[in-house]
Order: sequence, then C-alpha cells, then structure tokens
Amino acid sequence: MTPLTIKHLAAKASFASIVIAGVLMSASSAYAADSDRDGLPDEWELAGRYGSIDLRGNGVRVGRPDVILFVGREPGLAADTPREQLARLKRFFSEVPTRNSDGSSGINLVIIDRGEMPRDIGGLPYTDPRTREWTIPLEWRGYAHGYFLANGTGGGGSSPVCSDWGGSGYGWQLVAHELGHQLGLGHEAFGDSKPSPLYASLMNYTLDVHNLRFIKLLKS
Repeated sequence: MTPLTIKHLAAKASFASIVIAGVLMSASSAYAADSDRDGLPDEWELAGRYGSIDLRGNGVRVGRPDVILFVGREPGLAADTPREQLARLKRFFSEVPTRNSDGSSGINLVIIDRGEMPRDIGGLPYTDPRTREWTIPLEWRGYAHGYFLANGTGGGGSSPVCSDWGGSGYGWQLVAHELGHQLGLGHEAFGDSKPSPLYASLMNYTLDVHNLRFIKLLKS
C-alpha cells in the first residue's frame, strides 16, 4: 500500500455515506437480535459487558453503530506515542453524518489497546496470523476488528486472509483507510470500477487535495 498523501480530508460525507454500509455488511448473522445491525448482539449491548470489555463504559448501546477495534502495538511503541492519533481516529468516526435509529449520528469506535506485543510476536509482519491471534481475544473474533500498530507513520495494508485484520503506522488516516477496507470499502465509490480524482474520500488514492476546492464549488 502506498502511504496516503491527503493530510486533511475536507469532505467526510463521501467516506461517511458508505462506511455505515460497511458496518452493516460486517454484521454477524449468528444472533437475530441485533437491532442496530452493527454486528454486536443487543444482549451484549444491554448487558454492558462482554468478556473482559466494559461496553457500557465505552459508550456502547443499542440504536447506534458501535465498532470494536483491538490494537496491538509493535515492541518499542509506547502507549503515549499514538494516543493523539487514535483519539483523532475515534473523533473522525464519531463525526460521520449517519442517521441512527436512536436519533443520534456518528459511529462509536471503541479502541481497546492490548499493549505492546511480545518480541517474538511483534517482530513478525502484520500479515502473520499470530499477530492477529495475540491481539483479538478469541471470544471477540467474528465481532470485532484488529490492528497492528507499527512504530512509525508509514503505510501498511490489510490481511490477505482475515478481513478483520490489518496493520500500518499509527497515523490516524492510515488506520482509518485500512479499517475502511475491513468494513467493506474499496478505493472507488460504490458502483464505480475506476478511480476518480473527484471522489472525495479518504479511501481514494487518486484524490488531489487541490480538487477539493472544485468539488466544493460544484456542490454549491
């Protein structure tokens, strides 16, 4: 994957309008009672806890999409280093202009920091399934997403075998992009087979920041 060059996403709406579709597409069919269709059973959301995760304390509730993201840090990457970037990532999802069934908007991204990986695991490439197994607890596999945070800001990618796993540097845009893939998004807009420099999305490699002014003019 080529590192993203877009430093500021001026139009969230294009990413936002389809990311919720990705959340719905990732929903598990194992439980019928999932009224907000975010892949988390209502039973868990109402109970406020599943496994070792305090769902209620992390704002998880019925009526708004919640996405659980387990993060494993490469050895040597201290918790404080990516903290600001992860906070920005969480804010990005919260500002997605979705219309939720409970009257709210946005997606609640819950980031669970699993800590630094042991060196025998963290020294492996993120594509090695052992990095995923260490990061995502067994009881959460199939419901949550996972990410290998590398000690840097460079690019990464998605797992070729596990749709709930990826890795990159800790820049929030990189993580948002790869998490978008986990939620079912491609580089092109839905319905298109070719990239467009006018598709204002963080998923789009061909978007030039200079085109955002033109896009804004067209919308006005």
